[in-house]
Amino acid sequence: NEFFLNYKRDPNKFVIMIIGGSAANGFPNEVIKEKISKKINKEVDIINTGSGGYNAKQSYIILSMFGPKIKPDLIISFDGGNDIIHSLITNEPGTFYLNSTYELYLTKPLLSPFIWILQNSQLYNSINRISSRSQNFEIKDYYEFIDDYIQTQKNIINFSNYLDAKYISILQPFSIFKNPIHENEKLNYNYQYRDKIVKDIHIIIDKKLTNIHEGSLNSYYLNGADFFKNEPRWIFSDDVHFKNNIGY
Repeated sequence: NEFFLNYKRDPNKFVIMIIGGSAANGFPNEVIKEKISKKINKEVDIINTGSGGYNAKQSYIILSMFGPKIKPDLIISFDGGNDIIHSLITNEPGTFYLNSTYELYLTKPLLSPFIWILQNSQLYNSINRISSRSQNFEIKDYYEFIDDYIQTQKNIINFSNYLDAKYISILQPFSIFKNPIHENEKLNYNYQYRDKIVKDIHIIIDKKLTNIHEGSLNSYYLNGADFFKNEPRWIFSDDVHFKNNIGY
């Protein structure tokens, strides 16, 4: 936070602000710098505000807090993965999946060490996975989550316009959209029980994002899943994260 608040932009540089979760945080600066600096013939400065576990609403808060100070020329969001996954485990749209945990830490501080140990135990997580596999997922139960995500994306578009910045929205890909799936990707994948609902939500979001960006001169949309069709290499380390920079 101190870095962002004290940031002084160089008027001779093209400034890019990245928002999103852990996958956005892992975006290698050199990939963007090399590609964009060649296109615009100008030195590029990357400000990456991605943070593990963040959903789109948290990214929007970061943008609204630090965007006016950074004054980016281009904003890139790489998100959707956490929003989809969190919608399967939370009851309120747009909320952080650890909200209830933090509430316990604050209201029952003496129990917090034991809560942390329990939540990070293999037994606890195994029980949770087994319980999740018996859950009956219905797409109608997630329309409110989808609408909340889309509204947040509209807010980001509007705030990007306020900052006079271009905006690129990239919907985070899941490994289940990759074709063919590498043998090592199959070994690291334990989420078959939620494949269908994740695909259904992802497809609906893709259609809605296409609609809200269509015809815009300042915002652009890319479905990250489209880049991994006919890709035989080992790209994903789990369901949403890349093994190395090849994915980016």
